[in-house]
Amino acid sequence: MGSTAWRRFVQAGVLPAVATTVLLALALGVENVGAAATIGVLTGLVGWAVASSQHAESLGRPMPVLAVALGAAAVPVVCFVASIWVGGAASEAAAGWMMRGVQVGAGCLVVGVVLGVLAARAREVSVGLCLVGALVPALVAVPMGIVALRTDERVEAAVDDFPARGPSRPADGDEAVDLSENEMVEVVRAWPGADLTCADLARRFEDWTGRAVASVPGDRTCRLEHTSAWLGRRAALRPDGTLLVAAWSPTASWVAQ
Repeated sequence: MGSTAWRRFVQAGVLPAVATTVLLALALGVENVGAAATIGVLTGLVGWAVASSQHAESLGRPMPVLAVALGAAAVPVVCFVASIWVGGAASEAAAGWMMRGVQVGAGCLVVGVVLGVLAARAREVSVGLCLVGALVPALVAVPMGIVALRTDERVEAAVDDFPARGPSRPADGDEAVDLSENEMVEVVRAWPGADLTCADLARRFEDWTGRAVASVPGDRTCRLEHTSAWLGRRAALRPDGTLLVAAWSPTASWVAQ
């Protein structure tokens, strides 16, 4: 790069990156300096890409493929950060799909940049791959984000769907501890005096989950569970005849304590 290009790189890329990192580190705390630096570098790369594209446009040249790729990279990076939040606070399954979208998008960006460097005549293909690299993560992240935002409703609805008769109430402290896994999104409900046997509970649990219960442990006290990638379900009978039903959205294992 010439002196003008280096000056543009420093002014549009390095300075915004450093300023963003410092400001975020001061706002979030030193312990979050890694996240601050990541966001700062992203800010600098996007600023440099915008400045490079403006310079190329002023000279009547097409936008460099690298500038297109750096600008497009903001989308998968944002989706990656969002997937971490979704996986820890709402649904690990939804976060997994978001990560797959990010991986596909990153692959398209890498191929686009390599093709742009090695085959200058394939510029249109390179730019197209960069645009796909931004589009795919967004198309996956939007519906998965909606799923994550509706996690509370989904878990509540799962508990409400349990085929139990009579009045119910939220489980109290001891009851919740009996059936809780301390997930981020979890609902535990109690039916006092349910007057059920474990065989009755097994039949209702099968109706609730659509899965056969292999065996029923006990007669008046038992506990049944079924967990899928999207929803965990558990039901138990206490010695006092109380029916407990819990549902939760499985989150990242490092969150649940």
